[in-house]
Amino acid sequence: MSQYYDQVASLSPSIWYKLNETSGTPVNSGSLTQTLTVSGTPSLNQTGIQDKCVYLNGSSSFAVSTNTAGLLSDNTYSIEFWFKSTATSGVIYSIYNSVAGSGVQVFLSAGKLNFNTHDINNSGGNSLTTTATYNNGS
Repeated sequence: MSQYYDQVASLSPSIWYKLNETSGTPVNSGSLTQTLTVSGTPSLNQTGIQDKCVYLNGSSSFAVSTNTAGLLSDNTYSIEFWFKSTATSGVIYSIYNSVAGSGVQVFLSAGKLNFNTHDINNSGGNSLTTTATYNNGS
């Protein structure tokens, strides 16, 4: 396992989908019981930066976890993912916890990376948009 994986493991993540499976379904290496459902036909066993990776095109192949129990309950979280895209728009990551009334969405708009939080208990949320674009395919 790489030094990167060792560093992530040392943080004891609640949910950790490495998405490096060469066959089968994604495995959660985190502490919470979560099931990730992959829809469509993803391309497994692709060459990634650290290991193998899964290619999901976001329209006919994507991943969804419908069990959000224990997530965002105290509005404290961090999200980490690696992506490669040539699209100018589209959702990369989205989660909503109806019990806590909060959510997070990461998406591309005009090639720029956007991070939005939503908290109905505090009447709003926060937004961050990069000045650089990230849809160059690398």
